[in-house]
Formats: sequence, structure tokens, C-alpha cells
Amino acid sequence: MDPTHLNLGGLTLSEEGLTLNLESEPETAAVLEHYLIGRVLADREIQFAYFSERMSRAWKPGKRVTITKYVNDRYLFQFHHKVDANRILDEGPWLYDNFHIVMDRISPGVVPNSVPLTHVDFWVQVHGLCHLDFRVSSH
Repeated sequence: MDPTHLNLGGLTLSEEGLTLNLESEPETAAVLEHYLIGRVLADREIQFAYFSERMSRAWKPGKRVTITKYVNDRYLFQFHHKVDANRILDEGPWLYDNFHIVMDRISPGVVPNSVPLTHVDFWVQVHGLCHLDFRVSSH
């Protein structure tokens, strides 16, 4: 085995970097249920070691999470149980040092670097709006 080239279920780490081989395994969709891709919307450099440690502690996964710096400002989050990945998406949005973290799933056949990380869902509560009654009259 070549020590500079390691393939783990569609995830390849080589001298060129980290790649996700989406077509390599028939169970790619099942593998991808454990992965999220994300980026931090920050105006400064993110200290990766500190970011990885803080998010791992904040998320408290039932099993562990491995965070890998992917390309440019993107991070690959590998949860060792898909329940943890689902919970992290459901309980978001997440912040790191008051900067939003935009995350999404990686669909089969999609290169992780091309996943658009441009939207964050928010709940907004507005106070002081007049109450509208939408009941239907039986007349």
C-alpha cells in the first residue's frame, strides 16, 4: 500500500489533498449521510485547531466528529453517526466566535467544493404586529 495515498470508503487523502470520490462506491449515499460541508462567514483567518475543538465540544456528538480543512474556507465534517449530522443541521444555525457557520449536506454526484454555501435559515419573532383573524364564517 502506498502511504501517500489512502482511500477510506470514497474519501481519499493523498499528497494532492482531500477528495471525495462520489462515484467510487455503490453505497455513496449512505456514506454521505455522515458528512456535512461548511464554511465560517468570517472576515479573518480561522484558527483551525481551536475551531475544531470548540465545535466538537459545542455539538457534543453521541459519537465523535472529525473536522478536516477542505479547500479555501471550507471544512468537511465527518460525523461517526448520521443521527449526529442530522441533529447538527436541525439545531442550527451555529456560530463560531460570533461568525455564522453555513453548512449543508453533500449530495451524491456533487463535488463538495461546488455545494453552494450561501444561505442560512433563521426563525424570526416579531413583536407588536396586529392580530389577524382568518376564521371562515359559516354564513
